[in-house]
Amino acid sequence: MQEIITKYIEHGLPIFPCNSEKEPSYGVMWKEYKAKKEKDYDKYEYIGLRTGQGNDNFYCIDFDLKNTSNPNLFKNYLIELKTQA
Repeated sequence: MQEIITKYIEHGLPIFPCNSEKEPSYGVMWKEYKAKKEKDYDKYEYIGLRTGQGNDNFYCIDFDLKNTSNPNLFKNYLIELKTQA
């Protein structure tokens, strides 16, 4: 986990500590949290990644395959991306 956190910080990704329910950890204001050092994460098991407006327009597409009747949803998306490249 520490190696991943280090790479995220090196690349300037907006990460913050969170719990297993994907909620910011107690006392963390995720909108204002800026990860500067890996040691900030020593006591956390999970990290979140801020996305959207106000985060250099960094966005994430989440394919929630457990809630779709199409098991090939992600595969079809990748195929579509390749045809548009």
